[in-house]
Amino acid sequence: MFQGTQTQREYMAGPQPVGLCFAADGRSAKFILDQSFEGKQLLDLLSNYPEAPARLARPYGLTGWVVEG
Repeated sequence: MFQGTQTQREYMAGPQPVGLCFAADGRSAKFILDQSFEGKQLLDLLSNYPEAPARLARPYGLTGWVVEG
């Protein structure tokens, strides 16, 4: 088993899902993001780039956020 720091283990694990795309049309899509640590990191990342073509996240159900872009 790989021994190392938490960051190294996360990197070696590869990409992890943080949500689900439930509607896509051409170059636009809607995503449901999990209310997990990684999902919140992605929302923070999107908020750092207000010029990006993504609409603000809205709560969705009990455990998610909808992001359109």
